[in-house]
Amino acid sequence: MNHSLAKRRHSRQRIRGLSALFGLFTLILVVGLVLGLVVFFRSPGSGDLSRSASDDSSRISDQASSTSQQVARSGADDGAEDVGAIYLTDVRITDLMSGCSQEYYYDRDTAFMVPVLVDKLVTGYTEPLQRAKNELAQLGPEAMEAVRRLAEKWYTDQNGLPYVQNALDVAVMSDEPLAREIVLRLLEHPRDSLRRIALGGMAARHAILEDFEPLWFQLEAESVSIQQLILPAMYKADPARAEALFLDWIESGTHAPLWSGLANLLSGSVRPETAARCAELLGAVPKTMKPLFAACAARAGDVESLEFLRTAISEGPELERERAVFACGRAELVELLLSALINDGSASVRLTAITSLAALDATPKIDATLSESLGDSEEGVRRIALAALIRRGDQAATDQALALLEGDSKSRNDALSALRERMLVDAELADRARGRLIMVDHTRKHLPLEERFGVLKTIGAIPGAESAKLLRKIALEHPGKLAKHRAHQMLMVNASNTGEAGRAWLYSELENETDPLKRIDLLWSSTCFRTDGSRAHLRDFLSDPDRNPYEILFASEQLARLGPAQEVASLLKRICYRIQQQDVRDGMRCLLWKWY
Repeated sequence: MNHSLAKRRHSRQRIRGLSALFGLFTLILVVGLVLGLVVFFRSPGSGDLSRSASDDSSRISDQASSTSQQVARSGADDGAEDVGAIYLTDVRITDLMSGCSQEYYYDRDTAFMVPVLVDKLVTGYTEPLQRAKNELAQLGPEAMEAVRRLAEKWYTDQNGLPYVQNALDVAVMSDEPLAREIVLRLLEHPRDSLRRIALGGMAARHAILEDFEPLWFQLEAESVSIQQLILPAMYKADPARAEALFLDWIESGTHAPLWSGLANLLSGSVRPETAARCAELLGAVPKTMKPLFAACAARAGDVESLEFLRTAISEGPELERERAVFACGRAELVELLLSALINDGSASVRLTAITSLAALDATPKIDATLSESLGDSEEGVRRIALAALIRRGDQAATDQALALLEGDSKSRNDALSALRERMLVDAELADRARGRLIMVDHTRKHLPLEERFGVLKTIGAIPGAESAKLLRKIALEHPGKLAKHRAHQMLMVNASNTGEAGRAWLYSELENETDPLKRIDLLWSSTCFRTDGSRAHLRDFLSDPDRNPYEILFASEQLARLGPAQEVASLLKRICYRIQQQDVRDGMRCLLWKWY
């Protein structure tokens, strides 16, 4: 019995020893695991690992918010200011990283962009959709075939009408032969809105000789409102045949609701046969149409028609005079237009006359009358005369416009409108205009920047690097607000209007600027216009992988806006791959999905 008791005691001691040993092993294992996790999470870069396609869906939900506070530095100094938070105060940056659910891996093939752009006709946001339309219209027959397939796919689906319209918009803008076939196909669509767009495309670009009879046949089946759109398409297809047919309708008294539109088309004809028939029908057409018929005949030398217009302009009531002057403009009857501009007491009649004269080629007589009109009592007449004379290189008119720059805001705007076209090709004129405005601003230097802003905006519209330099200088001198925004931002917006030379200088200023928000101002102002210069600036900027990630994201959005997709999409995709900062990489992925 004693032996049995001793045996049981020995067993219990053995069990207690094993339990202690197991407990010690468990403790060591737990401590080792904890230490391993601590080392892992404190190791450099562990919180900034790039995601692969497989781990996108399991990403920790708060990783983006933590990485958005990472250090984003403009310089290499260890003591450089942490500017990441500064970039994130600018909505131009934060808008690129918010409101998007497409932060997952972008896996589309960007080597050939036609399928991607066609998809945007179905899924695109407003701006990417319009860019896709514009680019597809220029991409050749393969792109047009893809657009045709899209139109056919949704042709009969009520829910697909917007996609069919998008495809039609592309075809209307394209010169491809297949584009014309798409437009013709949509002329058969039961939806009025699509037929209207298609008819606009036929009239503007696509109608050819063989389309005349199908259009005529369709006209007979359409409502009057759509018939009025078919007329210019028929005229585009075969002008001579259209004029003869339209005159037949008037002579036979048919299609009366269309006569007004027909008369407008006929009034610009230069065909002797049409002019002769217009003279014959002058007594038969309604009173409101007589000036248009008379103008067509008078251009060809019909004395009776010319006398009719002369009497209407000199003796008729104001509305009748205005109609007669408009008709004279359609037929380019210069003598009658000059008479109306010089002698008529109605401002609206003189405006109608000078609008037509300003569009004609310069002659000594026209230019002399335009010069006299600089003193007209009607402001609109003076404005049109001034712009026309400056386009013709008239020195007196140019001097008058330069003097107006020293006046009030309305005078400055009128002068700028008249001078702008010439200044784009005449650097000396731009310098003179800028000098006037600088003198005006000098007299206002004691005023708050808000009160100087009108003159500074006008300086921003003067082409040349000197305009950009001046606005940048003033912007750096005024760190406060202007029109509820930072002064530098507002002045750089206006500096973007200084032309290619001005924008090139603004881009060069990025080398001298370290302030994050001012750098974004400069990057925007130097690349906001859809020009080769802007594209070159952005490509140069993005070629440096050491740029601040937020700036790379902003520049990428700018380049996507400019396009073309076939050239820039692959570049932006490669940039997305090399970005390590998680919130910026998410923004780049959203950008790629939005545009492509």
